[in-house]
Amino acid sequence: MSVAKASRSGSTTPGRCCCGTATAASRRRWPGTCTCSASARLRRRRRGGDDHARGGRRQHAHQRGGLVPAAAAATGDIRFSEIEHLPTPRDAAGREALRDALAAFARRRGLRRAAVASVVPEITGLLLAELPGAVAADHTAPLPFVTALAEPAATGADRFCDMAAAAGDGLRDALVVDMGTATTFNVLQAGVFVGGLIAPGAELAARALGERAARLHPVVPAPVAAEAQPDTHGALVAGCYLVGVHGVVGTVAALQARHGPLDVVLTGGQAGLLGDAATPFPGTAAWRRDPLWTLKGAALLGAASVR
Repeated sequence: MSVAKASRSGSTTPGRCCCGTATAASRRRWPGTCTCSASARLRRRRRGGDDHARGGRRQHAHQRGGLVPAAAAATGDIRFSEIEHLPTPRDAAGREALRDALAAFARRRGLRRAAVASVVPEITGLLLAELPGAVAADHTAPLPFVTALAEPAATGADRFCDMAAAAGDGLRDALVVDMGTATTFNVLQAGVFVGGLIAPGAELAARALGERAARLHPVVPAPVAAEAQPDTHGALVAGCYLVGVHGVVGTVAALQARHGPLDVVLTGGQAGLLGDAATPFPGTAAWRRDPLWTLKGAALLGAASVR
């Protein structure tokens, strides 16, 4: 779970997150908004231990942002200055701890509005009930794009947030690749959310393989060279990584071939498997990378809902 404070401008807080410390004046002008995204990738491990993140431990998170201008209609209007990660609650004690954390955050930041983008049903109600002035950032929000979806209500809130961030960034033809427990490919074409694809994320696939194959074990995919590995562990790590990343790159190419030129945005907790702007994975150099993309979309939908 992440907690983020946002404003229009400010200074970067290293290690915390992005840029922007709201002034008292900005708080008065733009009452605080908390943007909560409960990760649907609620991991239900059969084994004990925490979830893993790229290259190490992962916390699946509700992502919360604050102090978003009420008039925010563009992705560029949003700056995050603080992000706090909390574990996704898995039992009654965890939910009670989440309530306490939300209440403390709301008091500390003086929040009066909240945008909730949740795909964990048992957590959605808690977030909406506990956060001040909470609204859902999902298919029910005023959308800055048209949808051509057969089942909007069955489509994850995170996917609507990804498309809202694209529209808010002025993109008309875009492909947002969100790499997490699931990897989603969401297509905006001529301003219309036409749909997308959903596949297992590389880490989920690696864990499932290790749990279901009798002589294998769960591993965490990590960048390695494309070469044959001399041992089972190395073969698992390399195989899950290479199939995962080449699968993403190949799918993007296939969608581009079908839907025409699309601006590609890469986000999500597993996006680091495809490198970064300085050292991108081959074929991804032109892709835009933004780890806060979904949060920005949630903030935009939340702002639109309270106008």
